[in-house]
Amino acid sequence: MELKQLQTFQVVARELSFTRAAEILNYAQSSITAQIQALEEEFHTPLFERLGKRIILTEAGERLVYYADQLLQLANEALQIVPGSLEPAGVLQIGAPESLFTYRLPPILREFRRRYPKVQLRFYPGICPDLRRAVAKGELDVTLLLEKPVHMESLNVELLRIENTFVLAAPDHPLACSKHVLPTDLSGQSILVTEVGCSYRELFEQSLTKENVQPDTKLEFASVEAIKQCIMTGIGIAALPEITVQTEIQQGKLVPLHWSGNDLSVVTQIAWHKDKWLSPAMRAFIDLVREMLRRQTMQTIQSLEQFYTEIRNAKSSVMIFSADWCPDCRYLDGFIDEISKEYEQHFQFFKVDRDQFPELCDTYDILGIPSFIVFQEGTIKGRFISKNRKTRKEVEDFLNQVLQA
Repeated sequence: MELKQLQTFQVVARELSFTRAAEILNYAQSSITAQIQALEEEFHTPLFERLGKRIILTEAGERLVYYADQLLQLANEALQIVPGSLEPAGVLQIGAPESLFTYRLPPILREFRRRYPKVQLRFYPGICPDLRRAVAKGELDVTLLLEKPVHMESLNVELLRIENTFVLAAPDHPLACSKHVLPTDLSGQSILVTEVGCSYRELFEQSLTKENVQPDTKLEFASVEAIKQCIMTGIGIAALPEITVQTEIQQGKLVPLHWSGNDLSVVTQIAWHKDKWLSPAMRAFIDLVREMLRRQTMQTIQSLEQFYTEIRNAKSSVMIFSADWCPDCRYLDGFIDEISKEYEQHFQFFKVDRDQFPELCDTYDILGIPSFIVFQEGTIKGRFISKNRKTRKEVEDFLNQVLQA
């Protein structure tokens, strides 16, 4: 039995196609057939059952899948460890949903290639349920996920950051001016959705189904970019992660509605098999993802003592009063972390839960949320208090004014 034969068996078992396996491995199909036959002769039993043009695994083939995966993984570990070098190298197979591939991964991949040029990256886009299964079966080394927190016995899963999901419309849509948009307000509207299995589509549809909302039409798209273009032309309403529409919102091409339905936020997560050996390349990738996606400059006030300690600090402190139930605050959450990183040399940012600290709201006349107060050594240097939704530019203009004062 040769490792090459087991690798061929592994690919045929995954694809259930000799032709497809030959394409992937760049072998002649006759070579694929010969290697499988050699294994069947060595085990004295068929590994595949041929049903016309289709093949399926036999019971013996199903059993061999586990051992083939383990042997090939051990062989890969040996190739990494025996030479004595811990420098990341080799091939890394990475999965992620389209939204993360397009809007979160590019800067991470650019930095990874700069640091670890000897690692070859292979990318596999897909929906989260398929990606989870691929990691569990050993077909992917690691995957990013964009959904509610995942718990699977066979996977290690780490939560990285919350991603807001906005319900979006064109600027001239009648609901764009509404102060509160309920799921029932979407009755009779055209709804645009991503493919089946997409996490934020499911959350959006569940919110509508819960209120027995019947859209006029439902149009399904495979591309987030296509959905955005259709929203802008007034074809319908959609729910998309905030990371996918930041530019269009800033340009005024899309408007996030003041959604008062269920929370549609999802979580960016990273997952790998709990029994998989972490090669230097895989460990380096996981560490870099943690570094770049977990890096946050925003802290949450936990006590009155902490609040008063922070506002007395020499460095300017920005206190942001908000509440989890407030749609305008959820909208602000979509970009405030990036602003806090942009201004971290000038300010330390803190989030204050209005409901947890009502006495602070009374002391500092917080009449509406989200609201900002900038302190320096206990003195108020600026206030930005309003009941209206704040855009990113308005927040940046306020902070710039405080710096120039």
